[in-house]
Amino acid sequence: PNNYKINVGNYVKSLDWSNSNRGIIFGISIVVINIINLALFIGYSSEEGSLDELISKVTNTFVNAAGLVASITALMKIQKLQDKEPESTVDTILLYFSGFFLIVYSILEILVGTNASSQEEHISSGIQALNGIMSVLSTMAQMIFLN
Repeated sequence: PNNYKINVGNYVKSLDWSNSNRGIIFGISIVVINIINLALFIGYSSEEGSLDELISKVTNTFVNAAGLVASITALMKIQKLQDKEPESTVDTILLYFSGFFLIVYSILEILVGTNASSQEEHISSGIQALNGIMSVLSTMAQMIFLN
């Protein structure tokens, strides 16, 4: 029998937390933005019109744009690291599987956004198409980064 003892305290002390503050701050800010988005969506959902959907679409576009910027920044920083042999695991299969369907959904969102039926829906549809574009770009950047 192996007598390995896991010492969580020593492990946490050995981690390099030098660049973690920025990630924690941005991550918490995205969580707060999404909570505010949800509260606004619920608060405006009882009114006539589609203000709740417009707020949600604008927020989702912003979050997708932030994810795209974060992925590109991480891709540039990770290029400085030494390459390792890629592994084909279940994680990789699930990444491509879920990414494929997210991209298909986003393309459908772009198509719906580009087919505005009236002038008043034009702004909301434009934001929906932009959100779909940002979602496709963000998903592709994240898939490249994770693989």
